[in-house]
Amino acid sequence: MDEVKYDGNQLQFYGVVKETAEQKKLSEKVVVFYYIDSLAEKDWWQSQHHKQKLIVEGELSSPEKNRNQYLFDYKQFLFNKRVHWILSADQLAVLPNHNSHTFWENYSLSAIKERLMEHIDQTMTPKIGDYMKTLLLGDVGAFETELLQQFKDMGLLHLLSISGLHIQFLFSIFSYLLLRAGMTKESSYFILVPILFFYGSLIGWGTSPFRAVVASFIALSAARFSIRISTLDVWSMTLIAALMIDPYQISSVGFQLSYGLSLLLVLFSKTFLVSRYNYWTQNLLISFVMTVASTPVLMFHFFEFPWIGTIANLLFIPFFSWVLIPLMIYLALSFLISGTILFELLLNIFETVLSFPEWIASRLSKIPFNLIVTGRIPLFLMGIFCMALILWFMSLETRKHRKKALFGAAAVFLMAVQYQTYSPFGEVVMIDVGQGDAFLIKEPFGQGNHLIDTGGMISFGTEETWMQKESPSTVANRHVLPLLKAKGVRKLTTVFATHGDADHIQALKEIAEGVKIEEVVFPTGTEKKDLFRETAKILQKQSVTLTSVVADKKAPVKVNSFLYVLWPFEAGEGENKDSLVLYGQIGAYKWLFTGDLGVEEEQKLLDEYPNLKVDVLKVGHHGSHTSSSESFIRQIDPEIALISVKKANQFGHPHDEVIDLLESENLKVFRTDLNGAVHYQYFPFEPKRHSMDFRTILLEDEKF
Repeated sequence: MDEVKYDGNQLQFYGVVKETAEQKKLSEKVVVFYYIDSLAEKDWWQSQHHKQKLIVEGELSSPEKNRNQYLFDYKQFLFNKRVHWILSADQLAVLPNHNSHTFWENYSLSAIKERLMEHIDQTMTPKIGDYMKTLLLGDVGAFETELLQQFKDMGLLHLLSISGLHIQFLFSIFSYLLLRAGMTKESSYFILVPILFFYGSLIGWGTSPFRAVVASFIALSAARFSIRISTLDVWSMTLIAALMIDPYQISSVGFQLSYGLSLLLVLFSKTFLVSRYNYWTQNLLISFVMTVASTPVLMFHFFEFPWIGTIANLLFIPFFSWVLIPLMIYLALSFLISGTILFELLLNIFETVLSFPEWIASRLSKIPFNLIVTGRIPLFLMGIFCMALILWFMSLETRKHRKKALFGAAAVFLMAVQYQTYSPFGEVVMIDVGQGDAFLIKEPFGQGNHLIDTGGMISFGTEETWMQKESPSTVANRHVLPLLKAKGVRKLTTVFATHGDADHIQALKEIAEGVKIEEVVFPTGTEKKDLFRETAKILQKQSVTLTSVVADKKAPVKVNSFLYVLWPFEAGEGENKDSLVLYGQIGAYKWLFTGDLGVEEEQKLLDEYPNLKVDVLKVGHHGSHTSSSESFIRQIDPEIALISVKKANQFGHPHDEVIDLLESENLKVFRTDLNGAVHYQYFPFEPKRHSMDFRTILLEDEKF
C-alpha cells in the first residue's frame, strides 16, 4: 500500500498485484478504491503504519478518458504514474501471517515518516502540525483545504513544496553541527550526502524535492572534489537525471514551473537580477519576473492566472525564507523539551506568527478579479506568446531594445488573454454532467454566454459525519466551472433554469460563487420548489436579476436575441410538466430545448405550434419513455437528437424504446453516456452546415 489517502469513507491507495486467480505470477501496479463500512474499520486502517500484503476482492476497470474538453484527464494522470488499471475493491483482508512485521518494516522510511507525523499530531497544535507536515515532510495534503486554495489563487503554492530553500537551511544546520563537533568540511561531506538522500527518500521524490536534493548533491560534490561547474550545468544535469528516471513528468504543471522558473533564476542571477538594487527592489523584480514567466503554464493548465502574484510573492517569500522555515526547523528540533513550559511558550509564539500569513492570504484572496480567466489558448498563439516572453527576457539580460520587446510581449499577452473570451466563433456545448442537464451557449465576439440548466447531484439522504468527504467532488467544481474557465467565460449573461429538480439546478448556487451571473430566467412557479427558493435567496444577495416567465399564446416570448419561450403558458409547480421550453436559431440549426417535458405537454406544445420545425432536439427527460412520443418526433422532424444522461444510471435512461424511435426516424443521436460532451461550433458570417459540425469527446472517429 503506497500513497494511502482517506477522504470520508473512501480509502485510496496504490499497490502492485502479485497474483490473481488466473495468473500466479504477476506484477501490475493498480490504484485501489475501497469504501469503508464503519468508523471502527476506518480507525483500524489508519492505525496501520506499515506496507500491507492484502487479499482484495473487487473489479478491475480501465481508466476512462476525460469526458469534457480540456478538463483533468485522470487516465493520462494514471498513465504517467505507470498505472493502467483501477481496482474497485469490495473486500480487503490482510494476508494471513503478515501481521507480524520485520525489523526492516518497522524502521522503513514510510514507517519512520508515519511515526514522525504521529509525533507532530501529538505534540503540536493542529495549525502548527499542518505547517510542519507540509514544509518539513512534504505532506501538502495535511494543509487546510481553504487556506491551500487561497495560496493557489495567489500563485503561492510553490512555497508549500520542498525546495532548495528548505534544503539550504537543513544543510546549514547539519554543517554547523558537524563543524562544532570537530569535523572538517571535507570529511563532513561523507555524512551530509547520506543525510541529504535520506531526507529526499523520507519526504518522497516529488518534482521539487528531487530537483532540490540532486542539485544540492551535485553542487556539494563539485565543491568537495574541487570541480569547476556552473550553476547552469548543475541545473542541466538535474533536469537530465529527472527525465531519464521519468520522462512523462515533463507534461506536469509542477515540473514545468519548478524547472522553468529555476532556470530563469539561474540565467538572470548574474545579469538582470544581480544585486545592484536594494533588497525590496530586487525581490520585487524577482517576484515580477517569476509571475510573468509562470503565466503561460498557468493559462495552459488552469485557464487563469493570479495578477496579484507579484505582490503576494513579495510579501510571502521573505517571510517564509527568513521567519517561517527557520522557526519551523527550530521547533522540530525542540522535541527534546516537549511538555515543558518553555515548549508551550514556543507553541503560543509560533501560533501568533502563523496568524500573519493567514490573515494576509485571506485579505488578498478577497480582492475582486484576483484571478484573470483566459480560457485554453490555442497552441499557435501560446507559441507566439512564449516566444515574445523569451525575447523580452533576452532584452532584459542584454539591456537592448527593452521597450520594443516589452511592447511586443504586452501586445501578444493581451491578445492571448482575450482570445477565448472574444473568440469570433460561436459554440454550443452539451456538458457531460452525469445524470442531469447543462448546455453552454457561447455567442461569437463575446456578445453573451448562456447556460441552460446547471446539472446537479440528486441527494439520497445524509451521511454520517465521518463518511463525508473533506472536499467532495460536485458537478460544479468538477465539470461546469472548469469548462466555463476553459472557454474563457468570465460571466454568464443568462442562466435558464428549466424547472426545479436537483439534476437541473442543484449546481446553480456553487456556479454563482465561481462566476458572475447577471440574470436567472425560470418558469413562473419554480420558486415553489424548496431547492430553487433557497438558491434564489442567495442569488438575490449577489445582485443577480431573477426573472420568471411564461409563454404567450399570441406570440412567442423573446428572452434574448435568439431564444424564445414556447412553454409553459401558465404558472406551475416547478415540476417536469412545467419545464421551460426554449426555441431558437443558433448557427445553421434550429434548436429546441425541452427540459424534462412529458408526452402530454409535448402534444399540447404541438397543438399551439403545429408548424414547429426543429433541426436539433434536446431530448426530454434524459431519454425517458415519459417524453419523446412518436407523434412529437415525427411532427417536429429533427435531424439531430441530444441526450444528456449518466453512464450506467440507476433509472435505465435512455430507454430502449426512445432510442429505437429516434433511430427509426434516421436521427443522428449524441449521448453523453457514450460520447461525453458534445460540441457544435459555428462562424457567424458563414452559418453553413457541415458533416462534422457536431464533435464529441469520447468517440475516436469524432474526437477533437
